[in-house]
Amino acid sequence: MLAHEVGRLARLPVDCSVLARVRRTISQVGLSPEQRRRNVAGAFKVPTLRNVLVTAPYGHHGEIERLADVVRHYSENPGRQHAGGQSALKPLRLSPQEQSDLVVFLESLSTFSNPWRPEDTGRCY
Repeated sequence: MLAHEVGRLARLPVDCSVLARVRRTISQVGLSPEQRRRNVAGAFKVPTLRNVLVTAPYGHHGEIERLADVVRHYSENPGRQHAGGQSALKPLRLSPQEQSDLVVFLESLSTFSNPWRPEDTGRCY
């Protein structure tokens, strides 16, 4: 629930399976929205995006090889469904330029030379 809320507010896709539980929480059933927020506050550790370029392949089952393909996937049609058949994620609908900008930003989070830019060898920005 918390991950979905953060994703909604940030307009970003969220994979709840990558959240590491930091502490136990009580069942969310029957709690008010405010009680739910307090119940899960600080309960999960979100993984870092540092060095995301070297963590390929991506996706639940490693089905996506490149960051650009991940961004394109979530931009066009994430396709993930809840058990009830409704879409769990909405497409980001990023323009090609926005997709490119996001990929370049994500690549910049890796602290080694970028293999796609050989002239950058050994430099960190």
